[in-house]
Amino acid sequence: MATFPRTEPEVLRLAQAIVNGLATNATVYPAPPARAKRATQ
Repeated sequence: MATFPRTEPEVLRLAQAIVNGLATNATVYPAPPARAKRATQ
Protein backbone atom coordinates (compact mmCIF):
# COMPACT_ATOMS: atom_id res chain seq x y z
CA MET A 1 0.00 0.00 0.00
CA ALA A 2 1.24 3.48 -0.79
CA THR A 3 2.47 5.76 1.95
CA PHE A 4 1.89 9.44 1.50
CA PRO A 5 4.04 12.24 2.89
CA ARG A 6 2.80 13.58 6.18
CA THR A 7 5.07 16.55 6.82
CA GLU A 8 5.81 19.59 4.71
CA PRO A 9 9.46 18.60 4.06
CA GLU A 10 8.28 15.18 2.86
CA VAL A 11 5.78 16.80 0.49
CA LEU A 12 8.47 19.10 -0.88
CA ARG A 13 10.84 16.15 -1.39
CA LEU A 14 8.14 14.27 -3.28
CA ALA A 15 7.37 17.30 -5.45
CA GLN A 16 11.05 17.75 -6.25
CA ALA A 17 11.36 14.06 -7.16
CA ILE A 18 8.40 14.40 -9.54
CA VAL A 19 9.90 17.50 -11.17
CA ASN A 20 13.27 15.76 -11.54
CA GLY A 21 11.61 12.71 -13.05
CA LEU A 22 9.66 14.77 -15.58
CA ALA A 23 12.75 16.74 -16.57
CA THR A 24 14.96 13.66 -16.82
CA ASN A 25 12.46 11.64 -18.85
CA ALA A 26 11.21 14.26 -21.32
CA THR A 27 10.98 11.64 -24.08
CA VAL A 28 8.73 9.47 -21.92
CA TYR A 29 6.62 12.44 -20.77
CA PRO A 30 6.63 14.83 -23.76
CA ALA A 31 3.56 16.74 -22.56
CA PRO A 32 3.36 16.61 -18.76
CA PRO A 33 0.41 18.32 -17.05
CA ALA A 34 2.79 20.99 -15.71
CA ARG A 35 6.15 22.13 -16.98
CA ALA A 36 9.06 21.16 -14.74
CA LYS A 37 10.54 24.66 -14.85
CA ARG A 38 7.26 26.23 -13.78
CA ALA A 39 6.82 23.76 -10.95
CA THR A 40 10.09 24.86 -9.36
CA GLN A 41 9.09 28.53 -9.20
